Amino acid sequence: MITPTSGTMTKEEYELAAANFIGDVEGNIPFIYKDTAGLPTIGIGHLLEFAGKTKTEFEEELALELGRTVTLTTVGWNNLITGNFYPANNNNDTVGLTITAEESVNLFKSDYTTKENLISNTYSLSDLPYSKERIVLLFLAYNGLPPSKTPTTKSMILSNDPARRIKIWYELRYNSNSATQTSQTQKGITTRRIKESNYFGMTQETQPSVNENKQIIRFLESKRDDINSYITRVRGVGASISTNDLDNNMSSIKNSLISSFAQGVTINGEIIIGTGIGNIPEQYADVSGASVFNDPDLKGSAINDLMFGERGNDTLKGLAGND
Repeated sequence: MITPTSGTMTKEEYELAAANFIGDVEGNIPFIYKDTAGLPTIGIGHLLEFAGKTKTEFEEELALELGRTVTLTTVGWNNLITGNFYPANNNNDTVGLTITAEESVNLFKSDYTTKENLISNTYSLSDLPYSKERIVLLFLAYNGLPPSKTPTTKSMILSNDPARRIKIWYELRYNSNSATQTSQTQKGITTRRIKESNYFGMTQETQPSVNENKQIIRFLESKRDDINSYITRVRGVGASISTNDLDNNMSSIKNSLISSFAQGVTINGEIIIGTGIGNIPEQYADVSGASVFNDPDLKGSAINDLMFGERGNDTLKGLAGND
């Protein structure tokens, strides 16, 4: 049995959390609208596929899903296939098709069952308990990502890495929005990933421990250049994400360490953390086949830094500033 970092849920809690979150991200709209990626959607993020289909074929397939007759006008069909429909907040039905609240829930349940089967069978995670980790994969499956696109997230869920939660958060927020997609899709996916990573959370605990805070800072600082490149790219296509997104998310964690360890010194430089965090068997302690974690060159900046050598034989070079 895989042990989630976030604890487990009952099946009912899981289904409710999944429906509420996906409904928040995708909306629950009774007519055809553009989702955040610009795709035709109805209800709770139910994707409508019409490519290569005739009007009659589309109507018959949707009728099977809804359990009732579906008939579009010629104008409505042409609006659908030409993209003449609007984001949900426009509140404008140009296709001429609406569904009831019950039909919306039924479509979601159908989608949910398909994605759950994908997680259990294709992802080979049938023993992953109902948890936020499982909802993470449901998010990705709901967005249409095949297993080949989620290997890192899956491997993190399965690992015993003490930093696995922040690594999953990073994968969601900054590393699962391909540059090969259209600008509109990248823009929409950015919004989704921000909401998904916010829901998942950076920390396991409401009041994270010193060890967990150190794991978060060390990992994210190691990815700073990649994260900044990602932010620059998606901002370039109009995505709504701050240039300071990384620092904004780390600020409370950094402030916690500064408050506990800076001894009244104003830290205006870096927080530098070596290998060997914590002591086994503490939670979030570094574990390795090596018995010693040696850091021969932990180097500060020209201003005031907070430096942690951790376990091992370390060499700390504060350089200028009051470190």
